[in-house]
Amino acid sequence: HVVFDWTQPNGKSVRLSRVFVVRSIAAIVPDKDSAGKHDAVIAAIEYGIKHLEVHDIVVMGHSNCGGIHGLLNPDKIRSEEFISRWVSLALPAVQRIDHENPGIDARMRCRLCEEGSVLLSIENLLSYEWVHEPVQAGRLCLHAVYYDLGRARLALWNSETEDFEEVPALHSA
Repeated sequence: HVVFDWTQPNGKSVRLSRVFVVRSIAAIVPDKDSAGKHDAVIAAIEYGIKHLEVHDIVVMGHSNCGGIHGLLNPDKIRSEEFISRWVSLALPAVQRIDHENPGIDARMRCRLCEEGSVLLSIENLLSYEWVHEPVQAGRLCLHAVYYDLGRARLALWNSETEDFEEVPALHSA
């Protein structure tokens, strides 16, 4: 998911109807060099920034991601041309995970690749001048988020600790 949060010009709180959501397999946002002529994800992001004047972009991945599963098991999606091509955009995240974590078990590798895809998308967003410039000027914030479906837990990327940190539960069931 790529979520845009739009604050009203008068600074009032955002209503749910003011949240602009773009879904993307494996939370992938292609970099400037990889985006095609007709890339809907990039078009939506550009629209959100330039026309809705969003202040926050949240890139959110999740556990049990089918796109990452397909990327890690290419034989399962080999005949699916568009899906294979799309998820291959996250291959740099997989290569980075494999290089930094040799010999990790398959479950942890999958989790790290799901998180890595989110971080790669944040990095890729910054390859666009119309994202990079407002981020540098403090008019736009990029947020990396990971949701563990099985545990119903949300984690936010902390750039100081270089890790996803769980958000404390607001209430207990």
